[in-house]
Amino acid sequence: MYFSFNVIDNLDIRLVPETDSVEQVAKIKKHIEEQGYYVIDRDPTNEERHKYSNIVKFKSANGVNSFRTDPDSDFGKKVREDIANGFGYDPVVIRIMGGTVPIVPLINRLDLPTVIVPMVNIDNNQHSPNENIRIGNIGKVFIFHYLFYVLTINGLKQNNYLQLTNAFI
Repeated sequence: MYFSFNVIDNLDIRLVPETDSVEQVAKIKKHIEEQGYYVIDRDPTNEERHKYSNIVKFKSANGVNSFRTDPDSDFGKKVREDIANGFGYDPVVIRIMGGTVPIVPLINRLDLPTVIVPMVNIDNNQHSPNENIRIGNIGKVFIFHYLFYVLTINGLKQNNYLQLTNAFI
């Protein structure tokens, strides 16, 4: 006779461009195996339940790799300059943002310089049932979008990027 119980856990792995999602998932799976667990990708059979005392059902998706545009590239400098001119103050620039951005495979495939501009308020309760955004922040989205048109007019020739953002905004 044996007792069976289930524990379910979800891992959300945030990556940087130097790490590959498939490799990271393989490392996690290997670590679980090294802890003495029998790792399978389906529900165990009764025979497996009798044979192994520690079983893990491990399912994963391929994940999405991240991207990074150098803020000191010509594109990055121009974006910072236009934001400062448009909003009247210098933007806060960080090396990389967290979060899964569904357009990343396209950004990487086309090798497009891209920036993420968060427009949230500090108490927005992001991804919670009562997520919110200040109405004034929505206006900033339109101003920022306009600034990208200014970038194109000023000669950086980011027309491909603008066509993509027009499709998604």
